[in-house]
Amino acid sequence: MLNARTGRILPLAALILSATVALSACGGSSKATDKLRQQGAELRQDSASLQAYVKKELAEVKAGTKTQEQADAEIKAKTAKLEGKVKSAANTAIDAAEGQSGLPNDAKKQLEDARKQLNSATQ
Repeated sequence: MLNARTGRILPLAALILSATVALSACGGSSKATDKLRQQGAELRQDSASLQAYVKKELAEVKAGTKTQEQADAEIKAKTAKLEGKVKSAANTAIDAAEGQSGLPNDAKKQLEDARKQLNSATQ
């Protein structure tokens, strides 16, 4: 029932945010690092809320108070909203990392690859 794209995008975004926080800590502004940490915390909270919501919807379907189709539609809408937040935060994190002076070429390549993965995961 939980959208398969969310299963791919959340770990990817968490990885990007973690890597970017580490890069920012090595040379980025503390304001940018704090913003990235806050976004990461919000995404973890939103993900946990979505998981709880899915469990609630499953219980309603089992109880017969909601159809599978209704539950799927509501879960899909909430998943899409979270995916938008994840994509935005991940792109912000990548932009912040790419803005680092002295970033090695292999790190730049990894960030480019991560952005491609992120964009393909949300299509």
